[in-house]
Amino acid sequence: MHSDTLMRSSSVPLRRAALWTATVAITTASVLVAIQFPPAGLALVLASGVVAIVRSIPGLAILLLLAGPILGPRIQLGAVTLDNVLTLVGLALAFLWAITQRRLPFTALSAFSLALSFSIGVSALASGTPSGPAILRYIGVAALAGIVVLSRDSISPARVRRIGLGVTLTAALTVIAQPFITLIPAYQDPDTGVLRYGGLVGHPNFAACVLAITILYLVASGPANASSWICIGVMGTAILTTGSLGALGALGIAALILVLKSFRWLVSGLVAAGIVFAIAGGTLLARVDGLANLASGQNSLTWRFERWSQSLGLAPVPNFFGIGWEQIESALNGPAHSSYVAIYVELGLIGVAALTAGAVITARAAHKERFSLAVIIFVLIASATDPVIFYPATVVTWVLVLGLRQREGDGPRKASASLEEQDPSPLLR
Repeated sequence: MHSDTLMRSSSVPLRRAALWTATVAITTASVLVAIQFPPAGLALVLASGVVAIVRSIPGLAILLLLAGPILGPRIQLGAVTLDNVLTLVGLALAFLWAITQRRLPFTALSAFSLALSFSIGVSALASGTPSGPAILRYIGVAALAGIVVLSRDSISPARVRRIGLGVTLTAALTVIAQPFITLIPAYQDPDTGVLRYGGLVGHPNFAACVLAITILYLVASGPANASSWICIGVMGTAILTTGSLGALGALGIAALILVLKSFRWLVSGLVAAGIVFAIAGGTLLARVDGLANLASGQNSLTWRFERWSQSLGLAPVPNFFGIGWEQIESALNGPAHSSYVAIYVELGLIGVAALTAGAVITARAAHKERFSLAVIIFVLIASATDPVIFYPATVVTWVLVLGLRQREGDGPRKASASLEEQDPSPLLR
């Protein structure tokens, strides 16, 4: 017992030094970047300032691995994006923390992301396509899943929740502000010409999916208080601003799974949805009206059928290893617009088998409750028409909420009731 205590106490200075070294490095990089790229530099300065709030290596890693894919893909830093930088630093911090704990930063919830990294690597070797960044990307997602679950002795679920909601609320506000602030170009719907908005997330469909998954988490975390309703209202407004019909439909089906168990939630949800739709439903209605009146009969769904057929035509026979990650986009000048078509064509039968096994392990590891089922159903439905199951912004979101619910479902820890009560400002445990 004494030796274990001594070992833990001796590792604290090392971990504290590592945290401050990372903080100084990020701050220095922020200043240097700000000289050449003022908007990106400001974002990095703000990110480094959040270290004071997060106050731990696991918390900082979670923040960076979330904020990169959700808030960083539209901010260019020369040849790379802010997303690439934050994800790489977050991955490094996750492994640094895991080394101090004498383990890898992975759990069963990491299985799907690790299977995806493996499949991309195998396909890359077989097809000769460079895929190193993508492999690192999904190892980072796997580390996020692991660190959310494994850091129960370092950061409380309440703090992880605040980090996640802070990032997704920021994304929602950028979507709502985009029609009025033209720093980020809007997305013009190819079918109707209607302007749609995805904020810093990028494509409106992915922004909608990030926010929809977060809404499901908030609904499942009831009973709702004022702050929860405000978050749901802001995110719901943002989803309508994106004009994403697929995400809205999948959200409706998944939400019914949650709220049908409570008549009060069902009535309250319908009333709230009606209010939000009345305020912010213009973009969605314009897109629906445009699709309904297309003279040619060509719309986003029929166009997707054509794109799926074109993508499948690229697959070799037999298709064991696929054509390589993101090679559909290179060949057709655009993505497959279906997770399932992309996985088969780009990763082959070996990739399909590995990802199926990884998905089963991840689903079985999720906390056994109605919420997990709702999130999984949402992801599976939305992935039919968009790569929700592996698009960076969406995959980190569903990994986070499944990990959080697993933490919250574990009940009180044996050591003490709350990390917040133990130490109001722990630097690192």
